[in-house]
Amino acid sequence: MLHADRRFTMPVRSIANTWIAVGSAGLLGTTAFQTLESTEFASLYTGLLLCESIAALLVGIATRSRALVLAGSAGAALASLRALVILIQAVPLFIVFGLVAVVLLAGAAALAVLRARFADARIAMTRSWNDWS
Repeated sequence: MLHADRRFTMPVRSIANTWIAVGSAGLLGTTAFQTLESTEFASLYTGLLLCESIAALLVGIATRSRALVLAGSAGAALASLRALVILIQAVPLFIVFGLVAVVLLAGAAALAVLRARFADARIAMTRSWNDWS
């Protein structure tokens, strides 16, 4: 709300971004720490971390806040890595690496095919990102 609500005045916008980052780190960091438990609740907390990260990402896009978008992206990346570790512990390693390799190859092929379309979208996103706080 520091950026959207005009009742709050910040002399420097980076102070608001710092407070947003501290709050996001507190929320997402607590859940990320709870994913390290070796009990059956690790999967639950990993899913909760992913949901919190997606919520932070969507709110960041809605409010045009770089700090929330970056925090949500980092949380989603951390949740996906933790989910991969949980999967490695449950399924044989060669199957996990095979699935990850197939997904990465499919993503790379899709990016190569759609490269021309992404150039315009990248330019538009860069211009929009520069206007965000």
